[in-house]
Amino acid sequence: MKEAGTSSVEPVAAEVDERPIDVPLGTTAGSIGRALILATLTGIIDAGVFLKTGVLPSVMTANTVFVGLWLVLGRWSSLVPAALAVLAFLGGSMIAARVVRDFVDSAVKIQQRLAWWEFTALLLLAGVGVLDLFGIHPWPAIDYTLLAVVLATVAMALQMPQVRKVEDIGVSTLFTTGAIAGLAYDLADHRTGAKVRRHEWLYLMLISSYAIGGAIGGLLSLVGPGVALIAPVFVFTAAWTWRRRMV
Repeated sequence: MKEAGTSSVEPVAAEVDERPIDVPLGTTAGSIGRALILATLTGIIDAGVFLKTGVLPSVMTANTVFVGLWLVLGRWSSLVPAALAVLAFLGGSMIAARVVRDFVDSAVKIQQRLAWWEFTALLLLAGVGVLDLFGIHPWPAIDYTLLAVVLATVAMALQMPQVRKVEDIGVSTLFTTGAIAGLAYDLADHRTGAKVRRHEWLYLMLISSYAIGGAIGGLLSLVGPGVALIAPVFVFTAAWTWRRRMV
C-alpha cells in the first residue's frame, strides 16, 4: 500500500546522447605555420579545380548556389559538377565526423588519421593530374574531370577539422569569412596591446595565404593542364612535416 503523498509513477531514466557536440569541427590546435600552409593549399586547389570545372572544392555556399543557378538556367554540364561537389563534401565530412568520434579524447590522433585520409585523396588527385598533363585516359568510361572534383572536395572536407585553433583563437583553413570578420572586430574595437596586434597579423596572414594559393594555382594552370592538381599533395606534405612554430 502506497504511503500518503508518494507518487505511484516510477522514474524513467533519460536517454543521454554522449556524442561530442563539436563534431565534426572539433577544437584541434595547430601551429601558425601549418595553418598558413594549409590555407595556401586551399587556394591552390580552389583555383586549379575552378578553372577546370567551375567548382570551388572548399566553398560549399558557392557550390550550393551554383546548383540552384544552373538548375534554373538549364546548364546541366555545370550543374553536375556543382551538385557532385556538395555530395562529396557531405561524404568527406561524414568520414571526418567518424574519425573525430572514434578519437575524441586525442586531438593528435584525430589530426593524424584525417591527415592520412586527406593525403590519400590528394595523392589520387595528383594521379588524375598526371594523366591530364600527358593526355592519358586509360579508362574512357571514367569522367576524369568529375573524379577530380570528388577527390579535391573530399580532401577539403577532411582538412576542415585538422586545425581549428591557433594559439587562443579559432581559425579555418578552408574559408576566409571568419578571418575577415575577426580582423574587422579587432580593428573596430580600438584596443591595443601585443596580443591584439598578434591576432590582427594572424588574420592578415591567413587571408593573404588564400590569395597567394589562388595565384599559385592560376600560375600552375598556365604551365599545363593538370599541374595545379599535382602540386597540392606536395604542399600538404610540407604542412604536416612542419616542426617549428612561427613567431
